[in-house]
Amino acid sequence: MSSHSDRTAPAHADAAHDEKRRLLCAAIEQHQEDLFVGVRVLLWQVRLAPDRERLTALAGEVLQETIARALAAASNYNPAWSATAWLLGVAHNVIRHLRRDSGSKQRLILVADVPQVRRSIRFPKGMTEEEMFDLLRNPDTVRAAEPSALSAEEILSTVGESDREILRLRYVEGLSGKELAARLRISEGAAGVRLSRARTKLRSAFLSDEK
Repeated sequence: MSSHSDRTAPAHADAAHDEKRRLLCAAIEQHQEDLFVGVRVLLWQVRLAPDRERLTALAGEVLQETIARALAAASNYNPAWSATAWLLGVAHNVIRHLRRDSGSKQRLILVADVPQVRRSIRFPKGMTEEEMFDLLRNPDTVRAAEPSALSAEEILSTVGESDREILRLRYVEGLSGKELAARLRISEGAAGVRLSRARTKLRSAFLSDEK
């Protein structure tokens, strides 16, 4: 005989999936132009279109496929992430398959390094630097109090890949200096220098957004 929890679990899963799908639909509607431009950038990087007209047409096709795949896989989306970055991540995979089929050897750039994604992240007015780092350390607590607060991934997307990695390990995962060094396979001193540089870049991104 099945328990009550066994019966209700699928219902909760369906409700969570529907909510994630709703959030993605809203993000698609709100940021469709940015998504389209981001897809064009990715396609341009791998030279899959011979001219601007074909590039625009192909971007439209890729965006439609991206939306279809994203909505079908909505259960994999974490609402704490940037929806735009996640959707462009799906587009990244769609284009990777196209590139493989076409035999293209051009490298795809990282989704978070697409200018349209980086420019779409704006630090809230009035947010202090201390609050920004606190949000990285305690994303769930801060967002519970302020649902509109940026997610950790949105904040980290304002810096490059290498800086994102060490900042995520230090603040989101909470690794100590020794643990950072072990994870990155470098000395503790080198880890400290790398972390300091990453903090400086994140601080610069924050301060430039305040101007």
